[in-house]
Amino acid sequence: MRCLLICLFLLVVACSNSDSLDISKDDSDNSATGYDENAESTSGKEDTNEYLDTSDLQPLEISEILTHNLDWVDEYGETPSWIEIYNPNNCPFSLKNFYLSNDSALEQKWRFGDIVIKANSYKVFFCDKKNTANHTSWKLKENGGTIFLLDSLLNVVDSASYPDLPSGVSFGKNKKKVWGFISAPSPEAVNRNSTWYRNLSEEVSVEPDAGFYSEPITIQPPAVNSSGTVRCTQDGSIPDSLSPIFDAPITIRQNTILRCGLFKAKTLTKSIMTNSYFIGENTKMSIVSISIDPKFFEETYYYNNHSCNNPDPDAGYLKDTEYPVHVEYFENGVESKERAFEIDAGLTIGGNCTRYLPKKSVDIKMREDYQDGRLQYALFDVRPEKNIFKAFRLRNLGNRYSQDFFGDAAFTSQLEGTGVDYQRHHPVLVFYNGEFYGIHYIREKLNRYYIETNYGIKAENVTVVKHINNSFEGDSSGEYESLIRWIAESDLSDSLSYNSILQRMDLNNFANYMAFEIYSLNDDWPTNNVRVWKAKNTPWKFMAYDMDCGYDKDLPSWENSDKNIFNWIRNKSTERSFAQVYTKLIQNKDFKRKFINHSAIMFNSYLTEKKISTIIQKLRKTIESKQMDRDKQKFPRKSSKDGDAIIQWAKERDVSVREDYRQEFNLGKDIAITLFAKGRGKITVDEMELPVDSQSDGYECTFFEGNDLLLEAVPQGGSVFAGWSDGSFENPRLVSPEGDSTFTAIFK
Repeated sequence: MRCLLICLFLLVVACSNSDSLDISKDDSDNSATGYDENAESTSGKEDTNEYLDTSDLQPLEISEILTHNLDWVDEYGETPSWIEIYNPNNCPFSLKNFYLSNDSALEQKWRFGDIVIKANSYKVFFCDKKNTANHTSWKLKENGGTIFLLDSLLNVVDSASYPDLPSGVSFGKNKKKVWGFISAPSPEAVNRNSTWYRNLSEEVSVEPDAGFYSEPITIQPPAVNSSGTVRCTQDGSIPDSLSPIFDAPITIRQNTILRCGLFKAKTLTKSIMTNSYFIGENTKMSIVSISIDPKFFEETYYYNNHSCNNPDPDAGYLKDTEYPVHVEYFENGVESKERAFEIDAGLTIGGNCTRYLPKKSVDIKMREDYQDGRLQYALFDVRPEKNIFKAFRLRNLGNRYSQDFFGDAAFTSQLEGTGVDYQRHHPVLVFYNGEFYGIHYIREKLNRYYIETNYGIKAENVTVVKHINNSFEGDSSGEYESLIRWIAESDLSDSLSYNSILQRMDLNNFANYMAFEIYSLNDDWPTNNVRVWKAKNTPWKFMAYDMDCGYDKDLPSWENSDKNIFNWIRNKSTERSFAQVYTKLIQNKDFKRKFINHSAIMFNSYLTEKKISTIIQKLRKTIESKQMDRDKQKFPRKSSKDGDAIIQWAKERDVSVREDYRQEFNLGKDIAITLFAKGRGKITVDEMELPVDSQSDGYECTFFEGNDLLLEAVPQGGSVFAGWSDGSFENPRLVSPEGDSTFTAIFK
């Protein structure tokens, strides 16, 4: 401490006096915007000598801490937690060789960069593990902790303990240097437009709990401390100091959202109880109940008969306004014993042209701004262990909104096990403030957090790019754009160029992705809806996205057309386009063989009438017919198809897609190839895994005559490859079957 004071003294001597010093950290004298019955009464005068006595220099201080940041954006466009340091002297001070630690043993130390805090000023340092000059190497503890400010000799200059903080609330000092809660922090500035509170209110609890009731229910006022008042809303908005007082029984006769908070003097009310009460509902479908301020419907969620062809540039639903919401999830409808989860989050309108529809898609974002930053819950029965989500979409059925309740999600479900990323889904009923808003699908969002959830790769290490026509959208898209430029300039029929792209793109993923899009006859592709991702040590992989214009969707693009998807792709193939990736690659004989064989396996086991029929039958059991009728009553439209048309289309496409390939690549007849693995091992075809748990019983697939197969025997469980049953020991092995054939790999 002595060294610090000497240093400060020398700095002061070297500085000239300031004409105007604004050095107070006044957190109690300034009322927040609007009336607050809990605010402390103050004089409204600023004490400019609060922190500085020029005859007795003071050390730096930890002045404010915030764990759930709402709106102070860092240089990366993110909102991490932060710590504010105050220099109470009338000279600037260098933090070089000073440290911050969040560990009482002082082991987790982070050294400041060469940063200077101006005289009588504040400086914020973000806590997000980025370990840069302005970002610490650790995060603040969400449930509370202690921060230590250390000098170059590791002496403790200052320390501050902070509690578990609600979103958007900081822990800081008032002018008497008493720590408390600040309702609207102003980082790196005096908190002039906020209020300092000594305490946080506790949460209100009422009985009965949220859930489903066959008859009206009565809720009694909760017992609270005599100094506090419970105030509640029933319109979805967050209660405040002007909301109605809950001091008499409330009878709930219809679906209602009850939101209550405890208000008392010198106390900040941030803990809000939210209960969704459903009266007379009778459904076993999963329910998402959203509590939101009614202004959302006035400003954003409305229908005014506009469309993409007749746009309304001033429409609120075209803006990305984010509203705070409370989300409750009842997994089994009326059979739910309790909420599966509830969480504070943010909500924005989602989609493009579908924003114009009466029923809209919305994105639910679990940011640290609101609560936990992640939702940990198994939303989907497919890969339930992948259960940590940063966001999800409530999809309004997309462009198939007027056509059916199944196709939009069912199509991509066929991709499970193919190595092509897609959005898992689950049908739900959505209620806003207790009002029914129809059938939606909970779906994953295809962004870098999707990769974090499904691959375990940290989101900050992932790049996701949207390839639209000849343009590229996404952070760090330059690497992908460089790849597209290189493809345009390269001869991929050449083995050296092909080997190079093998290192940069996952061609097994690409082959399966192309087979899926080709089968679907998706006319909103390939100039749109292309998504691709990579991490630091992975090749680029493609993601199936927005398939609502595929399968049996009748669109003007296919009118008076032979629906030849290969011609469609060639016509869209221009420099810097996605289509040229395929048109250049297919010139390589090895990729051409791989693509045709991968497609054959896809058309044999994944993209089939049988597979789509199974998926639709499962959805029919999940989506109740009475809820479909209720949806169409809420949002009138034709919606006359029940899924049978999709199944019939797939039955016809199973035949026509193979004819398309036969014509495009001059292939021969269909041939049946059976593959056996005897012992502990498996066989791959052109590096594609076969869709069976065991090959000991054989895998039969219809391939194309005239296209070779590259077979590889892959030992497993410590076994070794002992040859093929026909006496060959070549591995991998290129075969040219001219008719139905069987190949058996032997492992010992």
